[in-house]
Amino acid sequence: DQGWRVEIKKYPLLTQQGAWRTFNNQDSACMKKAKDNPDFEIDKSHIIQKDGKTLYGGFYTQAQLKELVAYAASKHIEIIPEIDMPGHMMAAINSYPFLTCNGENKFGELFSKPICPCNPATYEFAQNIFDEIMQIFPSQYIHIGGDEVDRTEWAKSAECKAMMEREGIKDLAGLHSYFINRMEKYFNSKGKRLIGWDEVIEGGISTTATIMYWRTWVPDAPVKAAKNGNSVIMTPGEPLYFDYPADQYSIYKVYHFNPIPAKLNKEEAKAIIGAQANIWSEAIPTESRADYMFMPRMTALAERLWNGKAENYDSYLKRLTAQYKRLDALKVHYRLPDIPGIVTENIFTDKAVLTIKKPMADMTIRYTT
Repeated sequence: DQGWRVEIKKYPLLTQQGAWRTFNNQDSACMKKAKDNPDFEIDKSHIIQKDGKTLYGGFYTQAQLKELVAYAASKHIEIIPEIDMPGHMMAAINSYPFLTCNGENKFGELFSKPICPCNPATYEFAQNIFDEIMQIFPSQYIHIGGDEVDRTEWAKSAECKAMMEREGIKDLAGLHSYFINRMEKYFNSKGKRLIGWDEVIEGGISTTATIMYWRTWVPDAPVKAAKNGNSVIMTPGEPLYFDYPADQYSIYKVYHFNPIPAKLNKEEAKAIIGAQANIWSEAIPTESRADYMFMPRMTALAERLWNGKAENYDSYLKRLTAQYKRLDALKVHYRLPDIPGIVTENIFTDKAVLTIKKPMADMTIRYTT
């Protein structure tokens, strides 16, 4: 919704218009925080003047992305692209209003209005987009998103009513899945495999799609997907959304995160192929701030996933201490460990004794009375 970030040569307005916006609430909050913390300072190279307006944004050219893909491959990293649809398409709809069912582009009851799954032009647009994406990213996987879709607008569309009757689609969740399933067939015809957020299973999904579980408040979603025969990647918002501020409990929660839902038996659990952390950048305008948000939490997730059971948290913490020097050498702006013994929420009405310990041997603790 906030901006289109990749050059698509067939649709130049996506970056000419869709990559730029006026400052929003998150941007304003960052600029306010930047007065005290340079981590929140918005890069002036991403600010332009156009038609008398100050706009914020930017995009990657295809050449830049191909260079990034090649560099990642040299480090044995595979980049999987995501173009989220049918929801979260506000930037695209701003440039090409024909993508919605009624030509409007605004927020619906919960989310931004989605593109219209009942318009043949929508599929032509989507296929053209992914054709260019596939030329940039050689990954066997393509992520189509599919999350946070306001389906209510589809119910008002005569075209959608006709399509649902014609295709035997029972409800709006089924119409959502019709779009996803149709796009998956297109991906498969190009030798690619589809990944989607867990909402895509609500109206039915093929067993060949990979499901990415994020909605912590829908705990049965990964269970349903696994029992359906889908491969599942676990990335629940709690505790794996690393754009959420860390506190003294964050590393503990990540380390003790169990990616295998309790309702799956041993055979069904094989559908859980891994986990990932997410970091969304609405309130993270700099690389330094991104470092702070995901490190050292990322080490806890790596330890948990590669080491199997969460057996020895104290051992992990001791080994983590040695990693701080490595992060320093790599110039990673990580979050400093919390100070044991600090009380942050109590109101003292009498004398009290705090036993404060250094979390790192070379750390200096200063205090005032």
